[in-house]
Amino acid sequence: MANCRVSVVIPTRNHVQLLQRLLGSLGEQTLPASDVEVIVVDDGSTDSTREFLRAARFPFVLHVIENERVGPPRARNAGLARASAPIVACMDDDVVLRNDCLERALAYFSDERVGIVETTLLIDGHDRPLQLHASRQGFVTAAIFFRRDVVMNVGGFDPAFFDQQTGLFFRDDADLGFRIVEAGYTALQPEDVVAWHPIQFPTTGSAFAHVKRYMFDPLLYRKHPRLFRTHIERKQVGRLSFGRPMHYSCLAFVLSGLIACTSALMGNVVLGWLAAGVALTAHIVLRYKFQERDAVKLWRIRDTAAYAVLPLWYFYWFLRGVKRFGGWKSIL
Repeated sequence: MANCRVSVVIPTRNHVQLLQRLLGSLGEQTLPASDVEVIVVDDGSTDSTREFLRAARFPFVLHVIENERVGPPRARNAGLARASAPIVACMDDDVVLRNDCLERALAYFSDERVGIVETTLLIDGHDRPLQLHASRQGFVTAAIFFRRDVVMNVGGFDPAFFDQQTGLFFRDDADLGFRIVEAGYTALQPEDVVAWHPIQFPTTGSAFAHVKRYMFDPLLYRKHPRLFRTHIERKQVGRLSFGRPMHYSCLAFVLSGLIACTSALMGNVVLGWLAAGVALTAHIVLRYKFQERDAVKLWRIRDTAAYAVLPLWYFYWFLRGVKRFGGWKSIL
């Protein structure tokens, strides 16, 4: 499309109902449909996604790329290669855009120094942010805009952040964002560029599934040690800024648990109780991270047992990443 202003790239796999919802919100944008092209990359779906896309009709131009499963990084690269607009928006299939999202995002690119505009993600049905106390951008591909030429110049998304055997992927978005920042461009996350995202961890099982993805953190650290420490999961509470609270909570839980058990065997009651207190605090932090704030019930035995195992499960996958990619200093 010669006059297209933004190309929206959406990788999808077996999420036909969510995809319908996203495409519907794209069809209701204040930006004229003639300024928009949408490129859906079907990454080997086995549900009715392909049938839906072949029959779908929208006010914007819709291109469909059908792949065997190659993972989100390669799927996004395939969409980028097809895109014709100077600005590319990468969207996950589970978001919904506010009707002025595209128009407001494009306005920020009038500044030539801006290479990235990331949406402010809110929880579906609420006005509160998806991630609490975030003080740094995560460059999350749920809904993010790039200059296409900049993305292509830095090499696009790195397929190393997808594991074909397990189907896991993570941090490919942060890696691309870091490379763009390192190339000298500015990244923005304006409050008026808004999209909605489902609750991240509706069940305990979803938390266990999510922490497996942290096997890619050592790879990201190896590639960008400085930006990893200053940007990844930075939180701001008042004047206090700290990074990777989940990682350090898991580390504190495991180490203090070992110290408490050892102290009990050696008869050091004071050290044992102190270590147990640290373990309990870490346990509460993990529950707060992975459960809705209003739903945390510390007295539920099932959840208590699950979150006592979660740090061990997390470090199993994290250390798999260290073994595979190196970057052992990311542990600390």
